[in-house]
Amino acid sequence: YSTGGFVNAGSYNQTAAASTTGNYTYAAVTTPTANDVVTPLTITASGITAADKVYDATTSAVLDGSATVTALGSDDVTVSATVGTFDTKNVGTNKVVTLSGATLDGDDAGNYSVINQASTTANITTKNLTVSGATTISTYTGNVQTNTLLTPVGLLGSDKVTGVSGLATRTLVGLSVDSLSTATGDGLSNYSISYVNGSLAIVPVELTVTPPLTPTDTIVYLQSSAHSSLKIVQDELLCPSIFSIPLASSVNISPAIISNKCTTDSWNPSLQIFNGGVLLPLNGGNL
Repeated sequence: YSTGGFVNAGSYNQTAAASTTGNYTYAAVTTPTANDVVTPLTITASGITAADKVYDATTSAVLDGSATVTALGSDDVTVSATVGTFDTKNVGTNKVVTLSGATLDGDDAGNYSVINQASTTANITTKNLTVSGATTISTYTGNVQTNTLLTPVGLLGSDKVTGVSGLATRTLVGLSVDSLSTATGDGLSNYSISYVNGSLAIVPVELTVTPPLTPTDTIVYLQSSAHSSLKIVQDELLCPSIFSIPLASSVNISPAIISNKCTTDSWNPSLQIFNGGVLLPLNGGNL
């Protein structure tokens, strides 16, 4: 018998006790087969809830609450080991969590079969993701250059960032800062995205002049930003005239061409490009 005094589930032989009726006496009889069957009672698990979670790229659910079943009388039956599965891995509210895998424990568990609580609901909230621009230093090329992204921090599974708006671009010497926003890619709706701006610095390229220069040679120089300088080191420049080309008064303007129009051959100064201008020394010494 069960703890509560009920016949346990199982198959039993039927027995008729000996008896006397009128002129007849009947001997006790037991059936040759166990044809008296007591089937387990079906009970339903209830009270199971699922915990909210931060997006983790899986459908697994952590269950809480107290799973219970209602047995007969004082029978000793408990329920455990239920598994929860979200309908999808994606962020959402009141998402359906399907329940399965309930098992019965206790001294009288064999007298019962369990039906799982069908489902419950829970939320999946967004995960933090950081998208950052690189701190790039590049040499001037004359072409438009674009900053690059660092590897995003916080991506899970097959989710990825394929692009972002606001990467810094620059052509001339100087510094440009990103203005990042609107990342694109796969699975990004599951993230709360924060942006960290990087920067793109274009630094001067070193120019080399091969001597000697003739009166008809052309010096090509770069107009740089107000805080950058370029220098052509040329100790043997044959410039036969004392002259000066003023520094540029504006910044970030287009490259220009200055022609060497020297007329005598008595000077050997250095040539320096500084903040977009070209200067030759008046006394023939190095700058």
